[in-house]
Amino acid sequence: MLTFKTTAFNTNGVYGEISDPIKKRIIHDVPIVSSKKAKLILAKLGKLDIEKHNNYHYSRTIGALGRVEKVMVGKPLIE
Repeated sequence: MLTFKTTAFNTNGVYGEISDPIKKRIIHDVPIVSSKKAKLILAKLGKLDIEKHNNYHYSRTIGALGRVEKVMVGKPLIE
């Protein structure tokens, strides 16, 4: 399963958000998207409550989970 995820996230046009514990397992094997670019991508998807923590980490509210820290990984085609 992890091999599939690392392969997928290294493919142009494929990206996603990850958080612990998966982040600890694949973060060194996938490209990391800057939090600035992640915020732009998420805004285009209607997700506007992004709080930037540093160059890569951000948090946003996810339903009943509340605020969750995330990192976007992969190779989004959105500039």
